[in-house]
Amino acid sequence: MFAMNANVEMAIRRLTSTDAEILLAFYHSLAKPVTDFYQPFGPVVQAETITTHLAETDAGRHISLGLVEPGGAIAGHAFILSIETEKPVFGIGLCDRVHGRGWGRALMQYVLEEGDRKKLPLVTLTVVKHNTKARAMYEKIGFALKGEETFRQPNDSFYMERTLPMDELSKAIDIGVKGALRDRALAECEKQLKAWGVVWPPFERLVFDFGLGDFYKTGEIECWIANEVGEGYCGKFLFVFDGQTCPLHHHRTKHETFYIVKGKVRMTFDGSVRAMVAGDVLPVPPGKVHSFTGHGPALLLEVSKPCIVGDNYFADMKIPIGGNYRP
Repeated sequence: MFAMNANVEMAIRRLTSTDAEILLAFYHSLAKPVTDFYQPFGPVVQAETITTHLAETDAGRHISLGLVEPGGAIAGHAFILSIETEKPVFGIGLCDRVHGRGWGRALMQYVLEEGDRKKLPLVTLTVVKHNTKARAMYEKIGFALKGEETFRQPNDSFYMERTLPMDELSKAIDIGVKGALRDRALAECEKQLKAWGVVWPPFERLVFDFGLGDFYKTGEIECWIANEVGEGYCGKFLFVFDGQTCPLHHHRTKHETFYIVKGKVRMTFDGSVRAMVAGDVLPVPPGKVHSFTGHGPALLLEVSKPCIVGDNYFADMKIPIGGNYRP
């Protein structure tokens, strides 16, 4: 049971074949402004379609959750369709009477957490371009814009993707430095951390040259503490050697704050350059271009919204990750 306040209590629960009648009633109750852009089962929802959907849900092919009112009526439906395919599809619809009260976000969180428990590496969605409020909400919970799609008119919608939260780390590791160079860099980093009296948590280290092949010039070592997309936060340590640079970039959705733990850096932020030393803090809102270079070895703590690899937009388009990459 999920309770929003003392006076209103609703249940978010898995739907089964026994819920066909109330789920069909929910879709038939939706107002035209909703159905104009929310048609997961077509413009006219038939009983057979709902029965099939729930039977396939029972068989494990979909995730289907309902927001159920005390009287038994469904006031919201969230789902991930075709979870055994490469690109499962997420969707959510709410009755007008529950809009603006936090139920939509709660329902989204529940269904995406269900997907995370099933280790779905990718979840996709399509949102019409004029539904800017929905797009902003999807970005907040980890969906990244990937392209355009057609709903009614050519390219009238955005296609978005959300990856399994810590799978973002796997993506980064896949393009990280490997072999002897990685071993050398980690040994040098650990030696410096020991000299500082700093102990990193026992998680995977990412030795990263940003795909440019000159690690000690352009690169960093990262240790991800957490990247919880569903809960809305991320934390990681960033280490740079003397003269090593994290290259110029920005994020469209991620707000982050840097704290200098040890050492000094030259921080480029929003067109200006500043020196930052241990104890300094810098908030970086979405859209602000930034970069930093070690003035001697330096250790930073980054606290932010969830890290989505595709939400990095590097000024150097040769860097083979993120939204600006042009091969």
